[in-house]
Amino acid sequence: MLNAIVWGLVQGLTEFLPISSSGHLVLVPAFLGLEPPDLATSAFLHLGTLVAVVAYYRRDLARLGRFRRDPVSRHVLFLLVVGTLPALIGVVVEAPLERLQDSPTAVAVALLGTGVVLAASTRLPPRRRRLEDATGGQAVGVGISQAVALIPGVSRSGMTITTGLAAGLAPVEA
Repeated sequence: MLNAIVWGLVQGLTEFLPISSSGHLVLVPAFLGLEPPDLATSAFLHLGTLVAVVAYYRRDLARLGRFRRDPVSRHVLFLLVVGTLPALIGVVVEAPLERLQDSPTAVAVALLGTGVVLAASTRLPPRRRRLEDATGGQAVGVGISQAVALIPGVSRSGMTITTGLAAGLAPVEA
């Protein structure tokens, strides 16, 4: 029961920050001497996050559903699909990634790397481009950063935001 409470707190407190909730699900239990969640439990924790994200972005998702009539929605949907493709590399490198998940040291190093990237992103000049102005190439760049975020401890949202900022998107759009 204590494990479940710890995992739920860690997931809830870290998922919506540009830090790796999955990495913290490895480090916090290791630090406290608890077992990390198994894959099924971790998936269930992320399912709860998915429900929250869908609820929060329901209007944006509904707009995407109008892609046949709305050219902006069609373009954004195209960017989402193109940006998702590079993450398919995870199928090829699944075994090494799983081994990294079992190493709190590797996860800690990846978290530090995420921190360095996020700190560096604060030095980028502010931009004002909107998501609908992004190109397919920029979407591929975001997708590649998400593929890098398959490494346990690397923040998917942190890499996405940083890559979007580097592509010239306004912070809210990134």
